[in-house]
Amino acid sequence: MKLPLFVILAQIFLVTLIRAEEVKLDRAKALEELKAIEPKNETLTQDLLAKSARDLNEAGSDKFKAVQVYLESYRNVEFGRAQDGETRFQQWRVENKEKIASLDFSTAAQLHVQYVALVCREALGEKEAPKAGEWGCIGKIFLSRGRLRKARGI
Repeated sequence: MKLPLFVILAQIFLVTLIRAEEVKLDRAKALEELKAIEPKNETLTQDLLAKSARDLNEAGSDKFKAVQVYLESYRNVEFGRAQDGETRFQQWRVENKEKIASLDFSTAAQLHVQYVALVCREALGEKEAPKAGEWGCIGKIFLSRGRLRKARGI
């Protein structure tokens, strides 16, 4: 039995409409799911940022901790993705042992860690100045210099 052409076209049209309706429903459902994910993602991001700010703030208050955080970050960024990353990092660390042990390096690492902590705090919306205790002796020096400059009118 041969169906007339218009019947075949009508069936194709109906199937196309049904599929188009299914696609619309899938898109609407996907949009709802995305809208539900967004607040969760924002909360997770803020929590991670707050934890990072706390951890970095704590590490920045002690030179030894700051150097450890800095070296771990350096290892992860420069050597972490390669298969022989740990071996090459240890080799780099041995080659630069004197530099790493220097006072200048530990001071610089501490300042870097403190800066990253400040960036995290800024991203969280904290606007008040850090307290001297959060900065260790380096921060006290900077804060006293700032007060001295204000007192002198510089």
